[in-house]
Order: sequence, then C-alpha cells, then structure tokens
Amino acid sequence: MKAANAWGDATIKTLLHRLMQKGAVRSQKEDGRQRYHAVIDRQAYVEGEVQDLLDRLFDGKPDRLVALLAERPDL
Repeated sequence: MKAANAWGDATIKTLLHRLMQKGAVRSQKEDGRQRYHAVIDRQAYVEGEVQDLLDRLFDGKPDRLVALLAERPDL
C-alpha cells in the first residue's frame, strides 16, 4: 500500500541535492548505485536546532526555555 503523499523521484533527488549543497549529506557510488550518508551526527544536529530555538524565541537564554517547560509540563 502506497503512502497518501508519496514523494516522487524528482522531489527526492532535489532534496538530496540541496542537502549536499548545504554539506549535510554526502553521496558515494556503491555497487552501481548512489548511496547517501549524513555528514553530521544526530547529537550535533539537535544541539544546533536547540541553539537556533533559543536564539529565536528566548534571546539565547536557556533558563527562559527551562522556565517555560517548568511552568507547562504538558508541552
């Protein structure tokens, strides 16, 4: 059964190309096929995203995010 919003080959290739341009993904030919690998690990990615969130919404101050989470345990 196909997913309701299956991505087409061209869309996937475009996404991979853009990720390669940003340095997030590298490609390597293996056994006649193009294989793609992440360049950064998950931990580094998560830390960067959290820092971006802090900068955008909390003036770069982690204590403000912690205070919000303490006030709203349902988040």
